[in-house]
Amino acid sequence: MKKILSIAGLTFISVSEIFAQKQASAALKSANDQLDKMVSPALTLFMSLCGLFALVGGAVVAYKLFNGDNDSAKKIGGWVAGLIVACVVSMVVKNFFFA
Repeated sequence: MKKILSIAGLTFISVSEIFAQKQASAALKSANDQLDKMVSPALTLFMSLCGLFALVGGAVVAYKLFNGDNDSAKKIGGWVAGLIVACVVSMVVKNFFFA
């Protein structure tokens, strides 16, 4: 009798674990699908912000250049490097995690 009860208990536990795994798998798949849907608009927004920062950086550099500031080459390098890093990082993150 004890053997039958222990076998029934173990069977119940393993069946409930199987159902729990199916529910967890469905939840993870749903979360992954929602995240995939949000990546493209977020990347588009980030690239638009990079474009806006490029315009602001161009205005700052032009102002320094036309006023005869000797530091304009450093400013150009800083703005260009920052924009390149921002764009490359966003593309790498998208392709590495969501490809």
